[in-house]
Amino acid sequence: MTADLRPVFPEERLLVELLLKKEPHQYIENSVWASNNRYYIDGKSISIPNGLYQNVDTDKIAELLHQYQSENTYKFFDKHMATFVSANRDRLNYLIDEAHNFIRKAAKNFPEERIVLSFSGGKDSTVTADLAVKALSNPSLVHIFGNTTLEFPSTIEYAQRFRDNHPDAIFQVAKNDDQNFYDVCEDIGPPARMMRWCCSMFKTGPITRVINSLYRSQQILTFYGIRKSESVSRSKYNRIEDSADAVKDSAANSGISDFLLERHRYLALHNRRKCRLQRRLSSRLRSCRLLVLP
Repeated sequence: MTADLRPVFPEERLLVELLLKKEPHQYIENSVWASNNRYYIDGKSISIPNGLYQNVDTDKIAELLHQYQSENTYKFFDKHMATFVSANRDRLNYLIDEAHNFIRKAAKNFPEERIVLSFSGGKDSTVTADLAVKALSNPSLVHIFGNTTLEFPSTIEYAQRFRDNHPDAIFQVAKNDDQNFYDVCEDIGPPARMMRWCCSMFKTGPITRVINSLYRSQQILTFYGIRKSESVSRSKYNRIEDSADAVKDSAANSGISDFLLERHRYLALHNRRKCRLQRRLSSRLRSCRLLVLP
């Protein structure tokens, strides 16, 4: 069907039904998957053209979503996911073992207090954090959550829920409290491809300050959840990179999240619920809300 797939959660399935002008919950019992703008319902392909999103009455769709949401259920979705996990358990266990071995090998020359998990609240970083904690048998690893100040409320809620569910983890929040994103836009203009001041000012900058405050000049190892399919530049990353920045940081990618399907399979196997916004629209969501504005 396609090189990679992702499951469609009930929230998004209802949205698809409304966009296609189907009866609400028409596909509630079906197995629904997606790849880019193509959906697979019990194996049958349905494409949603980009023009549909541009012309749809969003206020009406939002009203219908609210009207029919109470009748939505995870009963059939969970059943399909259980079948999916069972059928692919051997493949996933192989990938988990490989990731655990890689993590232990990458971490062998670092004291565990100098191992950092980069946490964004997304699927990739959730999988990576869980893999690292289990591979190293250490629930007290340092997690750094980069709050760009432009996060969706559901991302903040998920980060807090993750923190509550992992009380032993050292959970640090990196946030620029000194500047306002919109004020900076007024002063120097919005971020652009050739002037990406937003990342250095509201993401990597605050994270670097937190790392410096914790480790000073010590060498650290950071685990990220990065997929090669996200961009051309990321497809060229080595699995382990040494930073040339002021912070002495070796970055490692756990690898299991290179494939979208495997990442969702891992989340399902370990019963890891995602951020609510990602369940409503499971395609890769960036933390910057400006990128989803018209």
